[in-house]
Amino acid sequence: MAVESLAWQEFRVVMELAWRLKGLGVAVRADVPLGGPPSLTLPRAEGDMHLNTDLRDGHWIVQWGTGIEEWWYASAPDTPIKIRKAYFKPRLVPPYVAAFLGPEPDGAEGA
Repeated sequence: MAVESLAWQEFRVVMELAWRLKGLGVAVRADVPLGGPPSLTLPRAEGDMHLNTDLRDGHWIVQWGTGIEEWWYASAPDTPIKIRKAYFKPRLVPPYVAAFLGPEPDGAEGA
């Protein structure tokens, strides 16, 4: 039995994740550049969501943001559900704009 290269393993992980997301009704575009690792893009009106994979401690993980909770194990059964929730999560104000504006004045919540 031949041993799969890391590049082939990563490609397989990305394609399996794309198929699982498609099954949940999420549009997915696979990017397979000549000089880099494969990735997924989930198109949406307020800006595309990019998914990247990485090998950590022998486990393939998928990352969809820079936050501490924006990654999970690629092969876990709930990974596509976590990504789908993040994909449909309302984003009214981009984080960099919210940081610039600062906290809401008292009494402005719910207005």
